[in-house]
Amino acid sequence: MTKNKEQHSTTFWYFLQNYLIEIPIIQRDYAQGRENVKDLRNEFVNSLINSLQTGKTQQLDFIYGDIFYDNKQVGIHPLDGQQRLTTLWLLHWFIALKAGCLKEAKTTLKRFTYSIRESSRIFIDFLLAFDQPCKSGQLRDTLTRQNLFYKVWEQDPTVVSMLNMINCIDQKLNNDIDFTYLWETITGTSCPIIFYTLPLKDIGHTDDLYIKMNARGKALSGYENFKADLIKLIRDRQWGKKIEYSTLLDGEWTDIFWNYRRPGTSHIDKIYLAFLTRYLINKFIVKGTNEDGKKYSAAKLEELPQWKLYLNDDNTKGDESYQLKYTSFKLYEPLIDEQTLQQLKSIFHSFKKIDPTIFNPLWNNDTLDFIPHYKEGKGGITLLTMKQRVVFHGICCYLRIPGVDEVKLKQWMRVVWNLAENTNYDSTSDSMVGAMRLIDELGEHSHDIYSWFKLNEKITSDTGRAQIKEEREKADKLLLRDGNIDDMWEQKIITAEKSFSGAIRFLFHNENGELDWKNFDAKWNQINKILTSEGVRPEYKQNALAIRTILSYCDQWQEQIESWSHHYHYIFSNSYNHWRNNILLRTSSSDHITPIYARPVHHLLMGDNINPSPSLKNSSWWHERAFRSLIDTDIISRYNGDRYYVRWYKENLCLYPSSEGVILTMQERDEILSTLIDNNEIQLTRGSFEDTSGRKMFWGWEIHFIYKEKKFNWSNDNRILPVIEGGYTDYDETLGLKLKWDAAWGADINKLKSELNKWLQRQSLLQLNTDT
Repeated sequence: MTKNKEQHSTTFWYFLQNYLIEIPIIQRDYAQGRENVKDLRNEFVNSLINSLQTGKTQQLDFIYGDIFYDNKQVGIHPLDGQQRLTTLWLLHWFIALKAGCLKEAKTTLKRFTYSIRESSRIFIDFLLAFDQPCKSGQLRDTLTRQNLFYKVWEQDPTVVSMLNMINCIDQKLNNDIDFTYLWETITGTSCPIIFYTLPLKDIGHTDDLYIKMNARGKALSGYENFKADLIKLIRDRQWGKKIEYSTLLDGEWTDIFWNYRRPGTSHIDKIYLAFLTRYLINKFIVKGTNEDGKKYSAAKLEELPQWKLYLNDDNTKGDESYQLKYTSFKLYEPLIDEQTLQQLKSIFHSFKKIDPTIFNPLWNNDTLDFIPHYKEGKGGITLLTMKQRVVFHGICCYLRIPGVDEVKLKQWMRVVWNLAENTNYDSTSDSMVGAMRLIDELGEHSHDIYSWFKLNEKITSDTGRAQIKEEREKADKLLLRDGNIDDMWEQKIITAEKSFSGAIRFLFHNENGELDWKNFDAKWNQINKILTSEGVRPEYKQNALAIRTILSYCDQWQEQIESWSHHYHYIFSNSYNHWRNNILLRTSSSDHITPIYARPVHHLLMGDNINPSPSLKNSSWWHERAFRSLIDTDIISRYNGDRYYVRWYKENLCLYPSSEGVILTMQERDEILSTLIDNNEIQLTRGSFEDTSGRKMFWGWEIHFIYKEKKFNWSNDNRILPVIEGGYTDYDETLGLKLKWDAAWGADINKLKSELNKWLQRQSLLQLNTDT
């Protein structure tokens, strides 16, 4: 680093005549005018005025900075001294205004400017153009009432501080002062207010050096650091005019976030940075490629350092501890190119014209804060779930294309929410990444999505295939040949989508899963008789009428009913979510398009009764037994929790909620034991008796009963055992009871009684021999 060793004292006026002064973007805002430093401000201004009026030397602290050149003019970026220089400039401006010589002084005064915010620079120009007399103590109010005073300036902390400093000076220098004398004094060679300067050449990056040296005052916010780095990147890459983006960042875009500031404050930096981060990381997720030009997999994205930006804004698990923090521009730089910035301009420009409520879904249980909001409490901001991130990207896809048609935007948002809502988000990011890339692909056609769907063009994404097919079918129904919308069908479809969160294909598909609109009204009326947002209606819960009807038209045991390896077959619940997701909309795992329950749902919604002749294809004897147990009894109405399912247990098929359940395939056991209970020949000691409609069944794997004062266990593997001391059961080798019920015996009560009596006789004989 080469130093210019001409260290010397100077006055502000002399220094400004010889150097342009540009407060660099990385510097903190002007602070001496803040409300919370009123006493320090008064003390400093008093000392300056006293020096001018008495001629007593006022030596200020050292000022130094980086030399730069602009059109052959030499300038300085102050590394230290910004606060003092700004106050001195305001004092010179005020005295020039009051002395009536602002016009002559303007050429020199305009050599001072700010780069922190474009609004700060424009405000300085506004002050230099102001030339209106006003009463003492009223200058600030006069300035803020001018037509050329922009309300956005009230959001710029530097401008607000400048106004406070102007008011402070105005309160101390009334109109009785000889301002001509003060002007001659402050601009003369004998000005008593002096400071030492040391311009430095070739010191490298001023911004980096400032960050290292700035250990005083309020730290720059993450957004301010990001903005400085972004403007530098734009300048270095020569992406348009630096001043254009500075103006947008500090003006038009700031206006948008100002409406969402923390109540009672001017704080917008957190939500500003969060929005920009969301936009950039989302684009990286959908567009990011490796060295071979292939898009990153979701797993690979999670390994990249940029993924940290996603995690800091992820609320998938409701973890409020995540808060976005700006640590390095290195994470952001790979995400930014000129096209990205141009699209961002379009997004903000179009957003200003829109009522944000248009971004919400048709149903009422979801919202989206497109612009992040401050939350009540400790200063956190609203984060995004995976689904909300997909929708956020969908909004950006529309807004990044210039022009806004509210009708077309509503159509696009309907499609976006339908796709986002009907994506199955799991603990990994795969589904979210897939949905975002699907939305991004469709986004190219977002300004007329119905027309594009009607063309049936190929979609490369494999995500959301069933919902995409549905959206195509609905668009084809809605869009008339003349390009207008069929209002009647639009109202019907939207009404249904409100109830089922955008997925309603079961209303216009037939029993083969094929398109068929003719029964839409009948099916819509029937589903409303059966299901509400609270679940299955009582009249269809009773005796499990609705689910038994569904089951009776099933014909594939593995795909539609058995659940041990297919936990999505939780079809015995009465809840709305299980009916919607696991019955009405469930698709085949092979193609993710074909509806599993097309035939059963069709018959149910056409008002058909339970199928009197149900049958399974390619099924075993055990499957048929379990199948008929589910349909012919109302056992499901007794045990229909959200997590109940059918599975193999030992040698039987069971309705299995947790550790125990109902065996569906032991009809002989159930018939024999229930008859013996009715005849008062046995008493249950373990398990429970369920008098279900159709036939009697038992709850439990091990059914313990007392017969002739001896306890026995009919186990889940169809063995009948005596219960020995301690409650355990096993074969009794001594007495020779090794009874396993043979299916060929059927429900022969006498066979059971005969075997049990034989055992009791042997036990009695053994006991007699023991006693003697």
